[in-house]
Amino acid sequence: MGEIKKIAVEHYPAERLPEDLLRAVGGAGPVRITVERETLPATAEAVAISKFQGAGKGCYLEDEVVGVIRTLREES
Repeated sequence: MGEIKKIAVEHYPAERLPEDLLRAVGGAGPVRITVERETLPATAEAVAISKFQGAGKGCYLEDEVVGVIRTLREES
């Protein structure tokens, strides 16, 4: 049997989420959680994402990550 690459949980209680995710979803009601395994190429995008993952600040908006990636591309 192969490795599971994506799972989804329906009707997960939002109050059981980690604090950063709870703030991001507004903290009310059930949520649907989807988790996917990522395979990242060794590119500027991967470097930017790893910086965010290691920053210890919690969740980031897509626009924030895209901004960092654009900055890295401009530096290249």
